[in-house]
Amino acid sequence: MIACMKLPGRLRPSLMRYSQVLSNMQIVRTSSVVNNLSSFEKSQTEQQHSSYKRTKGKVAGVYNRKESEKPTARFLVDSLVEIEDKGDGFDPRMAPRAFYADSNSKAAHIPVKQWKNLDNQTSLLVQQFLNKLWIIKDNISIDELVEGFRLIAKLDKIYLAQLVRDRKFHMACDFVANNCTQFTREQVVDVIVSLTAIRVSPNHPTLAVLEEECIKRAHLWGTPVQLQISDAWRVIGRSVPMYNNLVLQYIEKNWKALNKHELVQLLYIIGEHRSSNASLMNKLETLLVKYLYQFTVKEIATVCLGFFKSKFPITSSTVLQRFGDHVSKNIHQVDSFSLVSVLKAFRYCHFRHRPLFDGVAQAITPKISKMSAVAAMHIGLTYASLHLFNQPLLDAIAVNAVDKIDQCRSKDIAKYLWTFCSLNYQPVNADEFFSVMVDQIFVKKKEFMNHPEHLLSCLVSMAYINKYQYELINLALGPTFRQNLAEKCTLELSRNLYVLDSSVGIECPNYTGSRLPQGFIKRLPPNVFGSVEHELKFRQEMEELTALLLEVCGGSQFFRCDFILPHITTLDIEMHFDENGMWVPVKKSDVMSQSDAKSNKKTRYQIPGLALQLDSDLLSKLTGDKYAQTVPDHAQKEVNHQKVVIVITGRNHHRYDSEELLGLQVMKKRQLHRQGYKLVEISHLEWEEAQKNDKEECKMWLKKKLQSPS
Repeated sequence: MIACMKLPGRLRPSLMRYSQVLSNMQIVRTSSVVNNLSSFEKSQTEQQHSSYKRTKGKVAGVYNRKESEKPTARFLVDSLVEIEDKGDGFDPRMAPRAFYADSNSKAAHIPVKQWKNLDNQTSLLVQQFLNKLWIIKDNISIDELVEGFRLIAKLDKIYLAQLVRDRKFHMACDFVANNCTQFTREQVVDVIVSLTAIRVSPNHPTLAVLEEECIKRAHLWGTPVQLQISDAWRVIGRSVPMYNNLVLQYIEKNWKALNKHELVQLLYIIGEHRSSNASLMNKLETLLVKYLYQFTVKEIATVCLGFFKSKFPITSSTVLQRFGDHVSKNIHQVDSFSLVSVLKAFRYCHFRHRPLFDGVAQAITPKISKMSAVAAMHIGLTYASLHLFNQPLLDAIAVNAVDKIDQCRSKDIAKYLWTFCSLNYQPVNADEFFSVMVDQIFVKKKEFMNHPEHLLSCLVSMAYINKYQYELINLALGPTFRQNLAEKCTLELSRNLYVLDSSVGIECPNYTGSRLPQGFIKRLPPNVFGSVEHELKFRQEMEELTALLLEVCGGSQFFRCDFILPHITTLDIEMHFDENGMWVPVKKSDVMSQSDAKSNKKTRYQIPGLALQLDSDLLSKLTGDKYAQTVPDHAQKEVNHQKVVIVITGRNHHRYDSEELLGLQVMKKRQLHRQGYKLVEISHLEWEEAQKNDKEECKMWLKKKLQSPS
């Protein structure tokens, strides 16, 4: 009872509860009794440790180590952490650590004491340590305390699960928290790394104290120690942004000294914590060139994932080309996690490496059925983002998605739908695919309401291929959903909401559900409606065609260059023709385009190959600005005039290396027809071919095109 009263207040249970502390473990309480364990108890202990040895090889999910080989310090975290079999080939928390398997064993590491191999006495030694700590309390030495945690980390997960509920263990944690300021560097590392194996809660009070100690000592440690501690915190699952920021500041000052392993490990940590700065990432990209031909596939995957998760693109085409070459040559040996990691970076950089993507389609299509729904989704999403079309691959992805729909989160469903609809492709199992996806939206309705951007993405994507789900649309355009959306209303969400409402108004005459109020539309940010001037400036083919059309028609009053459908911000040219097929002046739209003319500021645009410059005054006339109203009112009366839209499609409007239009452009054509327009379609390839002729031939070619709208 006296001993009880000396315990800290929060650890002072009743005497009767002391007798139950380790009853579940069936281990006696003092070292004298431990030495007299029955033969039965010893045999049970040996069986448990035998089980431990059978599972010991499953470390970090990547490699096995011979018993005679002592792990270097930087691998201590890996040698303690077992990967649980998730049934889909990898543990999502530990799979990013696979690069450790390829690390050079001679890389710099911290000089931490090596641990003894596990023997049948480990659990007994752990109990002796806890008993001694319980009895003598403050008289235990720092060395004994740290050694005790090393031993605890050796226990298998069955023992550990029982141990973390033991008051003696939490008393040991309290001793660590109270004495960690006296630890040496090696002891701090040993205790933190041990806690990764013990799997204490990330919110455990002792971890908060150790985090503060790491922050105080970070500037005293070298890069290897700093990285290992960051790695340990990641495995524990505790977010330590202040410590990581200090580490990044230190490393940025010494970035040139990073060896290959440290560079890869640093990018892994940056990616997992989603934190870095542009200055450091630019420096690390420079180092990639230094080690470019030394990276393994797993290390390339880690580098790519680090840049992707931190939202910094790899800007060097040399680096991306080398990465693509190396992965494509080893495509049959690349695991799904590494492949997805590489593809994410290529998607983010918008870099098409044809040998890589051709190799992926050939090698992965037969294996898609063995992949998780998320991995397959990312592969399809990468192809769609880069406008790459491979029918066998997409069909296999669609079949796999249906089979594993229960694995899909709301954002996975949204990305699956966007993948197929943006490419304007309905897979071989289209009816089942879209039916299952829509059903899953209803099943996960609550999740979609918490992530409204995913529901909007689903509905807009299906609108590309003329599929409208009235019940879901009524939900998305209703006041409750709009109010839920207001808190996270980004430009992309506003645009999708406007596109959905406008498309429903054009293509769904029988729809009677909710619509966006005009007041809501007027309050949308201006960027939602795009900029004609921006399009004219950066789409060279539109500038050139507009200038040529000005010469063919003889005046800007005969056409207007604008977003004919305001919710689809791709630039087109509208013309009106009488019953004899002759162009007539266009009545200007009430929705005026913004131009530099309103500020009396002239901006000149030089059009290559044509003796014409567009300034802001002329631009106002072309885009229908109010300052261009030079045609008399009586001449603007339209009687049975045919409205025609000249649609010139750029490279980004088509599937890559194909004349097939993407889903958004197909929807635009469909909606223009519904609005009563006929179309004159000019692809970028056709325009490039026409430009090879002289100007007069170009004019004749354009006149002929205008006479045959579809």
